[in-house]
Amino acid sequence: MGFILYKLMVRYLALSAFLNLLLFSFISYLLYNTNKPLEKRLERVLTPLVVNLEIKQPQVVKASLELKPEVKTSTAAESSKTELKKQPEKVEKKVSLLKEVFPEVKGYLERYKKVFSTASVRIKNGGKTELNFKRKVTYIPPIKPIKVEYPPSPAVVKIVVLPDGRVVSAVFIKRTGIAKLDRAILEFLKNVRFAPINKMQIQEIKVQIEFTF
Repeated sequence: MGFILYKLMVRYLALSAFLNLLLFSFISYLLYNTNKPLEKRLERVLTPLVVNLEIKQPQVVKASLELKPEVKTSTAAESSKTELKKQPEKVEKKVSLLKEVFPEVKGYLERYKKVFSTASVRIKNGGKTELNFKRKVTYIPPIKPIKVEYPPSPAVVKIVVLPDGRVVSAVFIKRTGIAKLDRAILEFLKNVRFAPINKMQIQEIKVQIEFTF
């Protein structure tokens, strides 16, 4: 067994020596048996790594900035629009009912005191009326007789009276149940006139309406 390994080793060494000799002979031929310089001969054995570097110079862009004065041409329509923009916007203010019907208290409305009271009106057969107000009544409008199929229910109306005696508002709290009679009652109370007072008071009167036949 040892003899076989010895023979294999000898053959391996011999083969290695032969291959090295061939490689050495080939390189020697390339290096010494040509008339080219050493650098060229080396290029045939060792291929150099060539790297091409391309350097580009940055391009300078010349730009000129010219400032030209703006020439604005305005037409008649545009000028009217600018004038409208300059004008302050009108703000609509909510005007209370009292200011509309009683202009003389516009500046003093905050100082007027509201007074609450009650009253009663009795409407008799034939359109006759009997009023019971704490404030003196100077004018009682007539009521036309109204035919009804059944007795109306008592009604309640809230009226607002100004210091000069005018009634500016009449609103039902409780209706009679008969539409034409309700309209006649509102028309009657709106036309009642009271005596003027020298007090800064706005009276709100709750009127009880009763009917007798």
